[in-house]
Amino acid sequence: MKKTNNDLFPVIDREQEFQKIYNNTIEKVNFINSKYSTIHDGVACEELDPMIEKMNNFVLNLSRVTKLEEYLSFKLLVQNILKLLGECNHGEVLPPIPELEPTVINAILKNINKNLTGELTLGENAHLITSVEYELYKNNTRVEKITTNSGIQVANFASTTPGTYQFIAKYYWADKFKQITSNTVIVEEDIVIPPPVEGDFPTNLPYSNLWAHTVTTNGNYEITLNNTWGVIDSKIAVYLDGELVEVLPTNFTAGNKGSAKNIVPTSKYPSNKDLKFVYRVTYVRDEKTNDKVVVYYKSTTGTIEIATPDGGVKYCKYPEWNSEIEYGAATNKIVFYQGFHFRHTGWATKGDAPKLNGDWSPWTKLSAGEESQIGCPGNHLMDSAGTKPNAHLEPMNISEVEGLGSPMEKMHITYTPEWGKWGGRKYTPKITPWNKISHMQYAFIDVIPDYTGKFNTDKDDISHLKRSAADAPIGTSLKVSPNIFDPGAAFSAYGGTNAFMTEYNEMARKYPYVKPIASLGGWSRSAFFRDAAQPDKIDYFVKRCIDFIREFNFVGVDIDWEFPCDRRDGDLVDSPNDLGSPRAADDEEVLFTNLMKALRGALDKAGQEDGKYYFLSCAIVSGKKHIQKSGIGVWHPACDFISYMTYDVHGAFDPITNHQSYLFQNSNEPSSETNPNGNAFAIADLIEFVTKTYGVPVSKITVGSPFYSRGWSGIFKPTSGWLNPNTPGLYARTNIDASTNGAKGCSAPGTMDGGRGAGVLPLHHLNKLIKGENVSVRTLDMNGPANPHAGTILKGSDFQYYYDEAAQAPYLYNQNAGIFYTFEDERSVETKCQWIVDNNLAGLISWDIAMDDYGIDMHSSEATTAYKSLYQAEHLLTSVIFDKFKANSLRLNYLNKIARR
Repeated sequence: MKKTNNDLFPVIDREQEFQKIYNNTIEKVNFINSKYSTIHDGVACEELDPMIEKMNNFVLNLSRVTKLEEYLSFKLLVQNILKLLGECNHGEVLPPIPELEPTVINAILKNINKNLTGELTLGENAHLITSVEYELYKNNTRVEKITTNSGIQVANFASTTPGTYQFIAKYYWADKFKQITSNTVIVEEDIVIPPPVEGDFPTNLPYSNLWAHTVTTNGNYEITLNNTWGVIDSKIAVYLDGELVEVLPTNFTAGNKGSAKNIVPTSKYPSNKDLKFVYRVTYVRDEKTNDKVVVYYKSTTGTIEIATPDGGVKYCKYPEWNSEIEYGAATNKIVFYQGFHFRHTGWATKGDAPKLNGDWSPWTKLSAGEESQIGCPGNHLMDSAGTKPNAHLEPMNISEVEGLGSPMEKMHITYTPEWGKWGGRKYTPKITPWNKISHMQYAFIDVIPDYTGKFNTDKDDISHLKRSAADAPIGTSLKVSPNIFDPGAAFSAYGGTNAFMTEYNEMARKYPYVKPIASLGGWSRSAFFRDAAQPDKIDYFVKRCIDFIREFNFVGVDIDWEFPCDRRDGDLVDSPNDLGSPRAADDEEVLFTNLMKALRGALDKAGQEDGKYYFLSCAIVSGKKHIQKSGIGVWHPACDFISYMTYDVHGAFDPITNHQSYLFQNSNEPSSETNPNGNAFAIADLIEFVTKTYGVPVSKITVGSPFYSRGWSGIFKPTSGWLNPNTPGLYARTNIDASTNGAKGCSAPGTMDGGRGAGVLPLHHLNKLIKGENVSVRTLDMNGPANPHAGTILKGSDFQYYYDEAAQAPYLYNQNAGIFYTFEDERSVETKCQWIVDNNLAGLISWDIAMDDYGIDMHSSEATTAYKSLYQAEHLLTSVIFDKFKANSLRLNYLNKIARR
């Protein structure tokens, strides 16, 4: 038996090891002695005689052999004798002894909290290794060497200083050695996150994307903060050229939608310096826990509204008495109870309520005069039903109050599609529940040739772009920049002058803890990334990105290069605007790496200049082939988070039905048919692969959730029966579309489809089918490609809901029509979110927010009527994600970690 000792290579049992070698060679030993006597017939051979004697002595003296090296030498001796005998026998070919060589599969360098660990993955005959040398290199210079006598599998290095590292492992057996080089990792400098300002103001101008209102009138500055509902404290500071010079007393009205106005003479400060007034406002989140949050408001010429939870009801500034609060000693606090106000004048325990009958109480009822001065809305009169009006300041519900954000332990990053306002979708940012997400990514900013040096804010020339995407040689003089559709464009009849970008900026200002991020590229507009990342263009492109996010008030850049090294022509049947990536090549791994590094450096520099932190992320496909070609082991330190698009893993581009997003691998899946190249990953397997193979910290990784379906048609029960009777329709081969030569399946009807058809239904439609209601399939965009399934009526009564427990994924199947839809629902999302929490991932991305179920068919005539009143509608899966990710206690965690990581 081989014995193991912790992380050491197996300890050798020498007798058994010799026996294994001896058994492999005993036939050769007998052959050697027989052949030698036959060939030489008693005639001495000067070369062979000592070798034959040494061989036989080794066998006779087995009990005194103690080292593996001696066994290996014996093997080599036998091989040499056989070779010489063959020469003596006039070239007779004799059977060789199999070469015993240890196998080392790979060498992985890991960086966990700046602890560098080199590790070898071992294969066949690894026990033959006698020693290993680990040489650690920093920036191509050797800095450390570890030599082992017995072959330690794991080496812990002492070097921790910032730099780029890799190691070379040299391993020895018998009289030979080989070496293997590890991956590269980057040790970054420590980033110190400054603590929140708990006292007065910081010495330098704090970042804020919230604004107070400043005007100059009659020789004075009037600085006004509107609607200070829930405010318990307010201060104002003066900054000249970005430096704190004075803190002023303030006036504010707490509770009752008042305002804080301060008047300062204009002559007090020099006119040749940049002057900024900054409010520091403290809100109460929850009176029970006394949880507070501080928000800065800079002065500007705009105003910002902080809405009350119900959107406009006037509140009394005094709360209702709460039986769960331990009020303790008298504090002169005023509460409302059973239609009157009471002052706290004695010791009050939990449940010690005010009394109206004259008995002693720790609460004293206010006089009629005091009551009238409060000016409480409705004077607390009972209505005809005997209930009091809802007019009192309740403990602040942070999930409903604009401006205070939502503390979430994990990130929910979603995309709002700019094209969502067009055609039949009628979705704009105002409909999104911003209080239940952490990052809002604007999809997509085009990457286009820039001939003007300015932002191209008009719709681009698609025909010109298509020619450039296919034909532009690498050396052309075209510059490349980000572009966005005109942010001032009116939104047709569905919002008056509220343009998509205008709404996006408005909502981002109201929710300062939701990070607005610009997503560049996307599926149909990634063709020019390879131009942007060329050495002679990358500086220009990166500068334009910085200019762009500053101009449009984004806090970060998300690169959606779909996908480096993957060449494809534009699918003009599915979308006439699809540029594809016709010039993609393997050098894009390096180009992508260089682009990410350049953006990280530029964003850090801009952040220092602007007094804020700019985020960098990327969305990347979850297929193994692409991951291996992406260079992630080199560039991942540049990213704040990496979003794996764990959706569209399977679809009608496959001939066999499957889940498009699944947490675990179902052991019943016939992978040789459904995943013949081993490219598709279940989420759990994906995370294990990228963290162990490339050292990507799990805390940086987000995985995806689709708010839509993928679907197949032509799914009927085979004569051999279903693979699993409990999951009919799953892992079933479709009717083959002859035009694809058997490579693809037939798509199911989908409202969201382009001309190709992909069985894409938004979640609202899928839920209608689950409830037994019908769904009418139509062409979504009259200006887009025709929907091949337009006019189809999907009957909900024909569909059956199934849930794959092994994969943790649902699907719908219509056995009569042979239609199969794979999608995500509340159960699978909740399970996925809990797995994210349990395994310490950064969070989840969803594509896209416009396809969540918010209770209305935004692809029908009712959307036209509903749009004007549809404001921050409840979104089904978004709410599920929020409930799983929100903080267990109401803590802000320093403005949701607005500083890096």
